[in-house]
Amino acid sequence: LSFNQGTSIKGFTKNDIETMKLNLPSLTEQQKIATFLISADNWIENLKSQKEKLEEYKKGLMQKLFPQKGQKNPTLRFSGFADDWEEKKLGEVLDYEQPTNYIVKNTEYKNNYKTPVLTAGKSFILGYTNEVFDIFHNYPVIIFDDFTTSSQFVDFEFKVKSSAMKILKPKSNTNIKFIFEAMQQIRYDIGGHGRHWISKYSKLKINLPSLPEQTKIADILTAVDKAIDAKQVQIDKTQKWKQGLMQQLFV
Repeated sequence: LSFNQGTSIKGFTKNDIETMKLNLPSLTEQQKIATFLISADNWIENLKSQKEKLEEYKKGLMQKLFPQKGQKNPTLRFSGFADDWEEKKLGEVLDYEQPTNYIVKNTEYKNNYKTPVLTAGKSFILGYTNEVFDIFHNYPVIIFDDFTTSSQFVDFEFKVKSSAMKILKPKSNTNIKFIFEAMQQIRYDIGGHGRHWISKYSKLKINLPSLPEQTKIADILTAVDKAIDAKQVQIDKTQKWKQGLMQQLFV
């Protein structure tokens, strides 16, 4: 149903509603369509619930796999690993690169373009560009918002929107996925509007196991992330399917 009000903005009046016309099938057909759409909605909600449970599972798992406040080692260790974790500054395990060389020139994005344009904030992928030059290829990395301290793990080629971030890369004996997950455990008071990586954030400490144990933990969390992502794909496809179905059911 569409209602054209031109360029002006006004509220619907009682007369507007009373004069609208709908194409209605028989009551039996209405009920059948409604029952089918309710089933589709229930399935979508079920998928969302499954995704939420996976996200909660990951949160609980991370509390066991990473040392909590006052702990040197985590409560859950995999077989074959018993050495104490070592305290390290983030700047000791991560190098950084300025993103200046990878800033997108044209912000007219289209979904059918190839290269994603990223931000370290919640929106993450701002759009897609057809620019084929100055693309960052040396992934996986962490992109870090220098002002908000938000971060994103990136395992694909990309360009960026602005220079207000750092591209963080692993040093030797460091698993970048593990470091990213460890960073998500940090509680940091921003306390100002300046850039944070060099002055403060890189000096924060995390507990670090051996590289093989880092890799084991990273692989487990990656598998959970893939399950969460797959569930989101199911949700998106089901919602798109329902939308297309409604366009066919309603004239």
